[in-house]
Amino acid sequence: MGPDHDEFLSSFDFVFSEFFEGPPTGAGGTVALDREGSWRHTLERLTAAEASRPAFPGATTVAAQVVHATYYLTNSVRYIVPDGDKTTPGDWSGSWATSVVTESEWQARIAALFTAYEEIKATARGLADWGGESTGLAFAVLAHSAYHLGAVRQLVKALKASQVG
Repeated sequence: MGPDHDEFLSSFDFVFSEFFEGPPTGAGGTVALDREGSWRHTLERLTAAEASRPAFPGATTVAAQVVHATYYLTNSVRYIVPDGDKTTPGDWSGSWATSVVTESEWQARIAALFTAYEEIKATARGLADWGGESTGLAFAVLAHSAYHLGAVRQLVKALKASQVG
């Protein structure tokens, strides 16, 4: 493990952690440009009823986005590690099947998302080499997490606007 490995891992961990936890205390700036825009900040403000309600006709629910994002992270681990199972097909469409949750299910889904997030971080720390596919997959995890965080934040805005109007 050389300086390139350590630098990449540090940068990955910083950005990934900000998407999920928010910027570190005392940080001068943010990657996402919104200090309250992390997964944690966004989800902790929602009830199960809000997370289960489509923001507009045809929209996915926040609950569905969270379940899918959790699936993606969990599934990604097997592709990031060199000896991971890359032959068993995933259930991409099944990862969207849950759209309505009870309050206890909602809390469990949020916990599962953060468990998957921690699993990715632990997997990243355990890699001896960030060459080959691992680097590309790490970028994919960042991009996918950011994409769905953005989608969730827009859905939340639409949900809140529909409650006011």
